[in-house]
Amino acid sequence: MLVDERVLPYVGFEASNIIRVEPGGLLSSIHEGLRLDSALAVAPPMGGAHASVLKALEEAGFRLLGPPSWKVESYSDKYRQFERLSKVGVPVPRTEEVDDLSLDELRSRVSSLGLPLILKPRLGAGCEGMVVADSWSDVEEAVARGWIGRGYLAQEFLSGVHASAAVFSNGVKAWAPCLNAQLIKWGRRPSYEGGLTPLSHSMSKEGLRVAEEAVKALGLKGYVGVDLVLSEGGAYVIEVNPRLTTSIVSLLKVLGGRVLGNLLSSSGLGSLELPEALTLSKACAFMKARAPRSLELSLKARRLLAEVRGVYVIAPTAGRIEAEEAVAMVMASGSEPKEAYLWAERSIAEVRSLLSLLA
Repeated sequence: MLVDERVLPYVGFEASNIIRVEPGGLLSSIHEGLRLDSALAVAPPMGGAHASVLKALEEAGFRLLGPPSWKVESYSDKYRQFERLSKVGVPVPRTEEVDDLSLDELRSRVSSLGLPLILKPRLGAGCEGMVVADSWSDVEEAVARGWIGRGYLAQEFLSGVHASAAVFSNGVKAWAPCLNAQLIKWGRRPSYEGGLTPLSHSMSKEGLRVAEEAVKALGLKGYVGVDLVLSEGGAYVIEVNPRLTTSIVSLLKVLGGRVLGNLLSSSGLGSLELPEALTLSKACAFMKARAPRSLELSLKARRLLAEVRGVYVIAPTAGRIEAEEAVAMVMASGSEPKEAYLWAERSIAEVRSLLSLLA
């Protein structure tokens, strides 16, 4: 993890080693300071960031704990995923490309999907750039406002429970320990608000099976996040994320570091060693806390936020925060999902209360 040395006094984390990185010398600094041979990259797909980091690690001689850069680059594209998954019979929503089409062409292309429909970028994460269109006028407005454009997909809207699975795979065999609930705030422009682990549902077994089949169909190894909808018509794969996803936060709590670490390393290296017995003894929720009003986030305010129970991420470190912009992530555990969710909500209330008092 890279940390600006100016904010080191304000961040609380334990590191096995701390090394100084000079501009342009990240990989050489890692090699010289830590003497590592394997690496697990954490990065978003937007702008090809994740694939670029993997490619740089490969060129530097690291062994990747996960799929190679070319496969990540290929399957970060959601349309390529749908093409492959639909060919092998994995249930996916009907999807169309809508790149640079006139309104008439766009209407003709998406008419078979029905309404409402989802418009989303081929490369994206966390509901970023997503638009829900309940009518054709909503589609026209999204185009006029520049909400959608080149690099977008149109997808039928599936009603049901939104879930995810963290799938561990060696490229041939895949296994997921449980389903996670996805907490999404729905509207014209949905937002991803967090998750809850585990999700107990009548279709859990089918959802896990479909998620595992999707990862095997793409030949991915290591940790792979699969987003699903559990609908009346069955479990559908919405997208596959060939990288670490935010659900790793709750999995660490419910599986424990030893079990999760073994799954990450063994699947990433291509073996996949499953735990002999697995008992999920607790539940975990992680959620975004949003600012109640616009304010300037100082380093002092950041330090106060860090002391709020449950806060584990604050971003940005300092600067202007607009009203209802996400300012922190909170995490809470409980003996059951409902308890964990309620504790997380209490932490969010404390964050908002604190920010309301800051001058």
